[in-house]
Amino acid sequence: MNESVIRSLSGIVYIALIVLATMLGQESFQLFFALLMFVATHEFARLVSLPKLSAMALALVATGFAFWFNHAAVLQKTVLLAVPFLIYLTCLLFRNKSFDANRWL
Repeated sequence: MNESVIRSLSGIVYIALIVLATMLGQESFQLFFALLMFVATHEFARLVSLPKLSAMALALVATGFAFWFNHAAVLQKTVLLAVPFLIYLTCLLFRNKSFDANRWL
């Protein structure tokens, strides 16, 4: 199959799953995005050569933290705490021989 067709079909399936999870309620929506986070964490660990076990443990802690602080006001403050960590992960992802992450952090 053509790569564009495969990407289009996977995008349609992704959108359908998001709509379905939204229609089923808050718990299914949260579980769906928790599953997506674990898939994305696995892929990220593979891209930057991180140990998968520690990356998955970190994702599990983050998921538990998000479910524990489900209240919107608390969750917004929690997201602000995650911003430096997300910047660090972005630097890890885009690092190469000519980019010195220590110069930016």
